[in-house]
Amino acid sequence: MSKPASPKSTKPRIANEKVTPASTKRPQKHHHHVYVVELSRDVWGEPKFRKNNPDYDIRKPCVYVGMTGLNPDERFDKHMAGIKSSRYVRKYGLHLMPQLYEVYNPMPYEAAREMEVELAIALRCKGFFTSYVGEDKVIAVRDQNGDVQVLLNSCRHRGNPVCRAEEGNTKAFVCTYHGWTFDLQGNLVNVPGHKEVYHGELKRSEWGLIRAAQVASYGGFVFATFDPDADSAHPDVE
Repeated sequence: MSKPASPKSTKPRIANEKVTPASTKRPQKHHHHVYVVELSRDVWGEPKFRKNNPDYDIRKPCVYVGMTGLNPDERFDKHMAGIKSSRYVRKYGLHLMPQLYEVYNPMPYEAAREMEVELAIALRCKGFFTSYVGEDKVIAVRDQNGDVQVLLNSCRHRGNPVCRAEEGNTKAFVCTYHGWTFDLQGNLVNVPGHKEVYHGELKRSEWGLIRAAQVASYGGFVFATFDPDADSAHPDVE
């Protein structure tokens, strides 16, 4: 008599194949950087440097702007060691200036390429600084067209200073008293309550900041006077 067949197991079989997750690839981290190196002022002796920086402000440092896929510290070390280095950095490099670039890093390659150019242009622009013409406090600033403007640092409304910083970059000057806003040429471009308070009758074109009558620059210096009939401040100024 034959033995009854053993019942088939109802336990699930375990497959030998390994299950591969749909995607285990991690997103690639950005590793490109922009960096700024301060150069010795001796670089001013290089004719090419002077040619590329005709409006250099002698009160500000000379800098080199670059981009790299390395850590900026490592890239700077390679510059100084002569490994794929810039001649300017190798010969005149002093140190990195992280306060000018850390906020942007790291970033993708294309973004780093664009930022290298934008940062160089931004640093080449002097922005503004405050000084005096006689006893009058003024603002010297490059306007939207790159021309130097010298403006009396006094709002036409109540005489409040419109700029309290000694230097920097800005797109407009705003009086903290009533919020009158002036562009980089001194034009009055915004007056809070222009319709409600002034009934639209205030002629903004007549209330801009007072401009110097004559402005010229020479060797990184800015010369200005409020006298339209005065002789040129410097014999070599055009």
